[in-house]
Amino acid sequence: MNLPRLMLLFICMISSYGIHAQTKTLMGGVYDVNGNPISKASVVVSHNDSVMGIAESNDDGKYSLDGLPAMKVGIYVRSLGFQAKADSVDLCAENIYTAILRDETVELDSVTVYGDRKPIKTPYGHIYILSKKARESGNPYKALEGIPGLWSDYMNEKLTSVDGKSILFLVDGSKVNTGLAAIDPSRIVSVEVIDVVSSKYIRTGVERIVNIHTKRPKTFYSYVRLGMSDFLPWKSGWAGPTFEVGNSKLSLYVSLSPSWSRHNKTRGTSTYVTTDYLREYTENEDSRSHSFDYTTMLKWRPTKNDFFILSFQGNDSHSTSFRDDDGCHQNRSDSTAKRYTYHEALSTRSYVYSPTLYYKHDIGKTMSIDGTLRYTYNHSRQVNQGLQTLEADSTPVTMVLETRRRAVSQELNFSWRISKTFGLYAGNATDYAYNQINNESVGDYYKLRILNEYGYASLSMKLGGLSSVLSAGADYMHLNSAGVKHSYTRPNVSADFSYERGVLTSSLQYRLQNTQPPISRLNPFNTSSDPLQHISGNPMLVPQRTHVMKLSEKLTFKKMQFYASAYYYYSMDMILPCSYYENGIRYTTYSNYGSYHLYTLTGTASFFRNNFRNNFYAAATTQFNGISYPGQKTKYSLGLQGDLIWRYKKFGFNTSVRYLNKTYSPFYETRYHTPFLSQMSISYSLNPNLIFIMGCDNIFGRSRYDNYTHLEGYDAHISSHEVETRVFMTIRWTMRKHTKERIAIDERSIKAHEDNIEL
Repeated sequence: MNLPRLMLLFICMISSYGIHAQTKTLMGGVYDVNGNPISKASVVVSHNDSVMGIAESNDDGKYSLDGLPAMKVGIYVRSLGFQAKADSVDLCAENIYTAILRDETVELDSVTVYGDRKPIKTPYGHIYILSKKARESGNPYKALEGIPGLWSDYMNEKLTSVDGKSILFLVDGSKVNTGLAAIDPSRIVSVEVIDVVSSKYIRTGVERIVNIHTKRPKTFYSYVRLGMSDFLPWKSGWAGPTFEVGNSKLSLYVSLSPSWSRHNKTRGTSTYVTTDYLREYTENEDSRSHSFDYTTMLKWRPTKNDFFILSFQGNDSHSTSFRDDDGCHQNRSDSTAKRYTYHEALSTRSYVYSPTLYYKHDIGKTMSIDGTLRYTYNHSRQVNQGLQTLEADSTPVTMVLETRRRAVSQELNFSWRISKTFGLYAGNATDYAYNQINNESVGDYYKLRILNEYGYASLSMKLGGLSSVLSAGADYMHLNSAGVKHSYTRPNVSADFSYERGVLTSSLQYRLQNTQPPISRLNPFNTSSDPLQHISGNPMLVPQRTHVMKLSEKLTFKKMQFYASAYYYYSMDMILPCSYYENGIRYTTYSNYGSYHLYTLTGTASFFRNNFRNNFYAAATTQFNGISYPGQKTKYSLGLQGDLIWRYKKFGFNTSVRYLNKTYSPFYETRYHTPFLSQMSISYSLNPNLIFIMGCDNIFGRSRYDNYTHLEGYDAHISSHEVETRVFMTIRWTMRKHTKERIAIDERSIKAHEDNIEL
């Protein structure tokens, strides 16, 4: 190709870029059928289900949106009390659009929670805009009912995933928040369900993110909540007040929550077979505890681009347990049998204090930066006093462990929406922790210093129905364990691809993540109260690495959803126990060795119906697992899950069941005979602010399971019977002031949010 042709091609490319880079301003007004202006109406401009801008009409009904591309776009206008209007406008030919809205006189028999609009597809998931009915429900958990993939339980105030995925809850993109209960549903602009988790959150084990985006109040508002719940007759429960007061600039949130538990009993039988002895006994345990949680949070917005949160969280807790064992101990060498008893009193007291500072700054319309600085202090003291007897021989056991932990952490994240198609996200996190465990029983101590530095970068892309997110990060960890120093660097990678075509969405995901060993596995002190067993950690452990592959299909209809997923896990450097015998004592520690393969198939079906007085939601999930350890046959397990919520006028009914027949490790097998979760609740709302709830746990009776352990020279069988059916009662009263105030939308924040700047 000669030089003139190259120059001509270059000029054409520049001209083409200039055409696509042209921006337009859309202006107009919103009026009723009589020509009266409608203020505070939302005007949403989109293209291919991607939000390109949001405006709000002023007192004269006027609105304006700049920075829009010169193309044909969709426009959606809505206001409370009026029928929403969807239309299109060609910005290449005109830049004025006037909307005439009709009064909303008809309530549809069935309305999805996100209202009249189709959910907005993003590279990470979907954005749902709540309906008028949802925003006027008075309860944020009721407002989120029916969002696909979520299980919103307003009785127990829980938000979980239908398919069992772990959830990270955000408010306006921040992990530092006051929780869902404090949010006025009338202030919820949109709910983003993120199924594609970037490297920013992967290392924390998060599988799904729910980001609630809210409006900012213009006037003074207040929120007060009083509640109490207890298992009868007064076995365990919680109580406490929560309140928040403030305005658009400054607000204060305080939550106080004492909780208690008494006569929490466990009964079971145990059998231990070693090369030296056979021990069989019955075990009875009774525990009690009380704790006090408190949170204070100050939120300050000095400018429209800056946002600060200063919070302080604390927990004081004290627990005691009493254990009595009675059975037989037989020496295998001479077959002599002795009566075996063991009595134990365990007391634990702990204190946790954590101040946190959060800051977010918007840089123009396409960039934002946020950071978190946190300090945590933890002090606990555990006193274990036991007495073991074999006939006339008694062996007292006393163990006193005092733990102090000081930790400092910071996060810094940067978000940049390069274009409507691409987004770039980067950041880092630093964690430093100093741990000291004093074993007062032997006059020794253990010190552990951990430095963890993490950096990541993520690129999101959306081309039509195809969305992808590519993320890469690296973990650097330095450990100083009892003077032994070692460092290592581990990669952290994720790649997600999804394709949406009509009602069907297909996705393919890959993860490479690292799991640090817990301090209980690093602590070299003996933590066993049995004189014939010595259990300690290994300070030289390294993180476990796991490769995860996932292929999933989602089929969505108006009232039903179907999920089907196939997972493959491959883990290396597994942290496993290893044992040996010396002088009749079994010594157990932990080591990095071995790997495993895990195959999981899941299927979920959910149904939701929502009308003016009658809400019904049901979901069922089946999970099949196959796990393979080196040198062992593949082991299988089956899991079942069912949820149902029915709400009719002032009455409500809720039931949940979780069951998994078996769980495995290379040396352990646990068989469950009853569901590990079975709960049923009935509620009555005396008025929108006051609710009474009665329910019960373990509706199938006493929880039972058997645990089998197989190690070289050591076998154990434990049969446990935990608490039986328990009845509980809950009372909650909530008051929100100025909930009818029409609140302006922060256009820039919403646009950034729905263009995936936050995550």
